[in-house]
Amino acid sequence: MSVPEFLRKARTMQVYTKARKVLNHTRQILASEKNIPKRHRHDYADDLDNEAKSMFLCVARANTIHPTTHEDYVARRDYLVQAKSHAETLCYFLDLAYDAGYLRNISMDFWYGEIDEFLRLLAGLRNRDRERFGNLE
Repeated sequence: MSVPEFLRKARTMQVYTKARKVLNHTRQILASEKNIPKRHRHDYADDLDNEAKSMFLCVARANTIHPTTHEDYVARRDYLVQAKSHAETLCYFLDLAYDAGYLRNISMDFWYGEIDEFLRLLAGLRNRDRERFGNLE
């Protein structure tokens, strides 16, 4: 009998893969001038790209840390918290760009769904890390 999906533990590589998928989707959408014209790229596209890239890099950095001490655990946790912050900021920038009349030709539901899935996986990873490494000294 299989374990229900909501009870499965988030694995580090699932979070990493989802962050990479969000970054690639963001860059694919922003590459088209019909979504955000060149004259407004610096207002919206750069911010969206920077947040998606920062989110991915924080997960990648956290993925390189294998805690053996409490300091390692804190460093890894801090990177994961930063990744969460960048993902939430990405949503705010998406809202701003959409409200300004851009990004109308694409499915925002898919984009938000990917970010929500990333945040869910990230929360699971943080809980799993807390259970595994929270007692390190």
